[in-house]
Amino acid sequence: TSKMRPLAKTPPPLEDELLGSWLKRLAEANYCSHKELHDYLAVKTTVNEQGLEDYDLAKVATAGRQSINQLRQMSLKVDDELLTRFTSARPFQICPTCIRTSRSETLDLKHWREAWRIRCHVCGTRLSPIIAPYETRDESWSKLRRWDLIENGAALLESAIKMRDLRFFRRVHRLSWVLSTFSTARSVESGLLSSTHADRMLILTLIGKLKRFPLLKIAILLGPLNDPKWARLSKK
Repeated sequence: TSKMRPLAKTPPPLEDELLGSWLKRLAEANYCSHKELHDYLAVKTTVNEQGLEDYDLAKVATAGRQSINQLRQMSLKVDDELLTRFTSARPFQICPTCIRTSRSETLDLKHWREAWRIRCHVCGTRLSPIIAPYETRDESWSKLRRWDLIENGAALLESAIKMRDLRFFRRVHRLSWVLSTFSTARSVESGLLSSTHADRMLILTLIGKLKRFPLLKIAILLGPLNDPKWARLSKK
């Protein structure tokens, strides 16, 4: 690290920015590719959302004029199994306002990876899926799709994670057998961390109703009893 010199331009990390996102902006600011920057830094480990080894962090810190402790905080690595389950290892949504303001299409903030997050906490803009949303052909649940219900579900999920409400999560887990019939999601966790916008909004809506309705009532709300999907559901 003694031979490593700071880069000519070192834009500071943005609030809640992931390490990989900042390194891409660092490369852009110095007119080089991400691979060229990686080669210059001689980083031995692959840059990912779990962070870097201390030896590599020291080189990155010197080149980018940042502290090692700050760079450590720019990873998704947490010692909490529940939080990890509801945090995506891959980007699935973005904030168009922050992308536009930063002038970086590769910007990636940590809280954008959280399953319950539907608004950017930096600017308050509603987050957008990376893959353009589509309208599902099956509109059986369209009467439920209101943003107040979706936001209520997101708030309940965030609160349950922070409070470690295991009873609530047992009920959430039982939603999976309903979802496998009425959506493309295989489970609550996979659906919430999916770029399939319709599935995410459906699951958050249903989570918001778990406090007030039994699971059977939720299933009936999704499809009337004469819906042919009930025949499949009854076999589960």
